[in-house]
Amino acid sequence: GAHPPDVWDGQRFVWLEPLAGLLTDLPPGRWTVVLHTGGFGRDPRTANVRVRLDGRRLPKDSVTVGAGSITVRVPPRRIRGGRPQWWVIATDQLVVPEGTDDRRLGLPVVTVEIISG
Repeated sequence: GAHPPDVWDGQRFVWLEPLAGLLTDLPPGRWTVVLHTGGFGRDPRTANVRVRLDGRRLPKDSVTVGAGSITVRVPPRRIRGGRPQWWVIATDQLVVPEGTDDRRLGLPVVTVEIISG
């Protein structure tokens, strides 16, 4: 899940919940998916990011977590052309001081970029 859009310091983004999904319908080939987190709110390196595609965890070496983004290089054999596929992004829940935010927060996401090749 994702929460309604927020704005912080002029930057529009959404907070993902600790368990969020994305549905894609990509043709077979090499794909890279990048979740840009904006470099604020939470450093993804502290979130214990896990990614699954159609219920199967992607290999750890295909997921790179940096200070402002999560990059997933999908093994070509995992893309099933001609049908939608579910991505699940799981993180540890962000712990916020009591009374400051009652939502279940995972990561802030500014953009999702899907790159062919």
